[in-house]
Amino acid sequence: ISCTIVLLSLLLASSRPASAMMKASTTHHMEYKIELVPGKQCPPLSKDLLTQHAKDKMVLIMAVDKLLMQRFGRSWIQAVQKSGITYWYIAAMDPWTSEALGSLNITQCFNAPYKKLGYKGAGEAYQWGSNHWLQTTWNKVFIIRAVYRMGFHVLHSDADTTWWNDPHQWLTQFTKDEAPPHALFTTDSLETRNEPADQGLEASTSPWYNINTGVYFIKQYPHGEQFFKDWL
Repeated sequence: ISCTIVLLSLLLASSRPASAMMKASTTHHMEYKIELVPGKQCPPLSKDLLTQHAKDKMVLIMAVDKLLMQRFGRSWIQAVQKSGITYWYIAAMDPWTSEALGSLNITQCFNAPYKKLGYKGAGEAYQWGSNHWLQTTWNKVFIIRAVYRMGFHVLHSDADTTWWNDPHQWLTQFTKDEAPPHALFTTDSLETRNEPADQGLEASTSPWYNINTGVYFIKQYPHGEQFFKDWL
């Protein structure tokens, strides 16, 4: 793959560990009831739309379908707003989610490019490891690539991630030039071997670490398109 990847521990955001996610996938979640308002929905994805809130050409994207929107959508929005993040957008992966976001008067959203998504199915339960979970996870990568092609540095976040602080200032140290690292991924590791005062990248990672695509960042660089091509 034509890039330099650096793995992070769960440094930028606090999300549930893999074991907790697997356990939660087999239990019942509280669903938020959203009353749909006819005629209200997200607009199509466009560079002009993203430019309205992008910060130094950086955007935070969270792609969500009906199942995840009902469970985590509102809490995710509240967390990013409380943390001071202003450059966020939600990608609606189905018509219901688009209408739900419009009904909640969320303007920082867009309809995912449905024609470019390989999977258009729906599931009754968002179970870790299920076909719906797997195919939806791949669809998210296609959405991130569509945003990346518009010239933005892209920070991806899953819906069940809680943001405590704005990572913009920390991430901009890597966007000043085209030098590595080009992509930052969280891992499934729940510990760090960095010194307590070291807030930099994880020093103890290796190519054999399990990455977690719940949170990752890809900056603009000459081989970025090839990176997505190799990935997909």
